[in-house]
This record gives sequence, C-alpha cells and structure tokens, in this order.
Amino acid sequence: MLERWIEKLADYFAEHEEQAFLLKMGLLLGAILLLRSFIRNIVPFLLFGFLFAPVYLLLFAYYRASTTGRSTFRVILDNLAIVPVVYAEGEWRKEGFSWFTYLLIFVNVVVFYGFQPHAGKFVEDSLLFLPHAPTLLNVPLSLFSSLFLHGSQGHLWGNMMFLWAVGAVLERRIGALRFALIYLASGVAGNLLGAWVMYAFQDKTLHCLGASGAISGLMGLFAVRCYFKTLVFPLPLLGLISLLFPLNLKVRVNALAVISLFFLLDLTHGIYQVAGVYLSRTAHWVHVGGMLAGIAAGFWFKLQREGVGERHLERGVRVNPREIISHDSRQKSLRKALEVEPENLTALLHLARAKSRYEKSPEGRELYAKALGLLLRKDVKQACEVFVEYLNRYGMPLKPSLHYHLASLLVRQGNWAQATRSFRLLYETPQVEAEWAEKALYGEGRVLHDQGQLEAAENTYRLFLQRFPASELSVKVKSALASF
Repeated sequence: MLERWIEKLADYFAEHEEQAFLLKMGLLLGAILLLRSFIRNIVPFLLFGFLFAPVYLLLFAYYRASTTGRSTFRVILDNLAIVPVVYAEGEWRKEGFSWFTYLLIFVNVVVFYGFQPHAGKFVEDSLLFLPHAPTLLNVPLSLFSSLFLHGSQGHLWGNMMFLWAVGAVLERRIGALRFALIYLASGVAGNLLGAWVMYAFQDKTLHCLGASGAISGLMGLFAVRCYFKTLVFPLPLLGLISLLFPLNLKVRVNALAVISLFFLLDLTHGIYQVAGVYLSRTAHWVHVGGMLAGIAAGFWFKLQREGVGERHLERGVRVNPREIISHDSRQKSLRKALEVEPENLTALLHLARAKSRYEKSPEGRELYAKALGLLLRKDVKQACEVFVEYLNRYGMPLKPSLHYHLASLLVRQGNWAQATRSFRLLYETPQVEAEWAEKALYGEGRVLHDQGQLEAAENTYRLFLQRFPASELSVKVKSALASF
C-alpha cells in the first residue's frame, strides 16, 4: 500500500515539475529553520569545523571532477570568489543594460556621501519617514525621500549589494519602467505598513530611512519571476585572514529559499518587536510590507508564468553546467518553455536541433521553419546562418516563399555557393509550384552570370528556356544568352 502511494506521488511530481521544485525548496527552507533553532548549541563545533573548510573544498573538488569530467583545478576555481559580493549565478541574458538599477545605486551613493553630511537636521526634520517636523508637504514627500537615505556605510553598501544582485537581473526581464514603478511602490508600501504597525501596536511614530523596503520589494518580485535562480553568497574561506587575502567560498542557495528565509525572519522579528520581547532599530515591518508589495506586483503582472517558461528554457539549453539533464528531459523542458512563449527563438532553435540530432524529422523541419520566419523580422544575418544550418541537416526545401526569400538574402550577403545550392534545391524538387521553380532557376542563372561562371550560367539559362518557354523572364534570359 505504501509503495503504491509513493509510486503515485512520484508519478504526480514527474508530471508537475513546478510543484516538485517548490516542495524541494520548502523542505530546504524547513531544514534551514530547523538548523537555525539548534545553531546556538553547535556554534563551537561549527567554528572548529570551519577551520577545515579548505579540506572540505578539496574533497568536494575531487568528487565533482570525477563525476563531471572536469579537472580538479577547474572545479576549485569555479567554487572560489575573490570579490565578496552576492550575485545571481548563471545570468545568461545579456541583452539590454540595467540602467535604472545603476542609476539608483549612483543616486544613493551620491546622496549618502555628497548630501547627508551637509544637510544637518534637515534630514531628520523633513526627509525621514515620518519627519520629526511634519508638514503637509514633507510628509508625502518623505515616503519617497527616505528611500534614498542611509544611516551608515554598512547600511548603504549592504543595500546596494542586494540592489545590484537582484535589480540588474530583474530589470532585463521586466523593463526599466515597470522596474522603477515596482521599486518605488514597494518602498512606499513598506513605509506605510511599518508606520501603521508601530502606531497601532506600540503607539509610537515611525522614523525610518533606507532603501531596504524597496529592495525587499525587488526580492519579493525576484521570488516570483526568478524563483529558480541560484544566489551565490561569499563565505570567507580563511576567516579573518580573508580581509588580507580575499579568498571566499561560493555558497550556492536557491533564491526562493533565501528570500523566504529573509521574509520569515523579518516577520518573526517584527512580531517580537510588537510584543516587546525583541529590541532592534531595524524596521522589520517595512521589509515585510515591501516584500509583500513586490510579490503582489509579480502576480499582478503575471510574471510567475514568465518565470516558469525561463526555468524550463534554462534547463532545456543546459545553462547550468552542474545540472546533468538527459536529452529527453531537455526536450520536455523546451516544449514547456514554448507553451509559455510560443515564439521564443532560443527554445525553438534548441528544440529544432534536438529533434534533428539523430535523424530528419517533420517536427524538426517545422520548428526550423518557424524559427526562420521569426528571425527574418529580427536578425537577417542569423536567419541566413540558421538557413544554411537547416540545409546542411535536411537538404530539403522549406515553404517555397520562405525558401526563396532566404536564398535571395544569401545572394545579398555574398554567400554565392549556398545561394545557388538553395535555388537549385527549390527548382529541382518536383512538388514545388512552377512559379517558385521559375524564380529559383532564374535566380541561380543570375548568380552564376554575375560571378563570371559563364558556362554554368549558359546551361542554367538554357534549362530555364526549356522548362519555362512562355515565361515573362524569357526575354531577359535570351538577352543574357546573346551577350555570351
């Protein structure tokens, strides 16, 4: 009975990979929380064990090298970091520049170093949320101005590190405008919730500053749109010596698990603050409000669906070298990515190549044709490259209109050999309509003529007159023959 139940459960999760993924992240989060509850009792053992971190790394490197075929040295380098910053691993989308993210970082840094030291009490009286000297003007303004103020260098750079880590990734995916709106809205929502909780439960007035609420909103949005991503945290490999020799071990943790942990910690600490059993100057309810706003925005814009599509796209193209995926699983993931975004060029091309890897298939031809149709609207050069790739794999014409158009583009790009080959393939295929066979035969003759291959051009022109004597192009063909 138990075996049947386990088998059914396994079948269910095999069919519903997203639920299986979320279950694994939930179990990971539970394990982290469980470890946290015992961590105070085992801190001495952890510190002692940390002394042997280089040994653990070496053993891990030997194991990974033996299972992946990479060198031990390569594995070690892959797990060490010189710059101690948090970042999202495996970011493969390079199109676009996250200018608003960098603008935010620039503004925050300039405000902290260039404005705050000279502003005196004006910051506390007018720019904090809520201001110490509230007016009808500065109270609504402080909802936004407080997002660009920080209490210390550690406060500033800690926020900026997380802003860079999640902001640059998100902005490429959702665009600068939506990114800016969600950032500001999350900051405002966090400020409002923090002020309400403090007033309602503690009968106090909130006076806070910092971008933490807005950045928490981005983290909530990241948990919806990029839940599958891995965040890399640098762990000093040599302890305090790492201050002199910056050598850090890359600790990789799923973004959803990390962000969920941050949320739970802020929520529990916020409850403890309200109950009066935890004293802290950290505005935990501002973080909670910002993150909830970011999560709500993600679902409002239906970004979770895009996230599912990208996760399967990454699995399908094997972006993560540490994840070993079978050929069939890759195809399955690519199909799911196309269910979310039917015109995803990357998924179309990878699935077309996967279906054509071992044999010619009608589905592979159809996928190539669809990808080429899309590429013609976006990147003509790549369209020609993929067309030649298709010809090499299939040696069969596409839809005549598409095939002829691509062959003509090869002529314009100076790829004469592939152009004549594709023209010939079109007019030599019996199933091709006479209209396109006529154009292709004339096109080949023109290419050969222009390249000075007069004998080959003459033979092609004579074949044209033989097959299409009544063609409107026959006058041009006869004129060309007369010039030889």
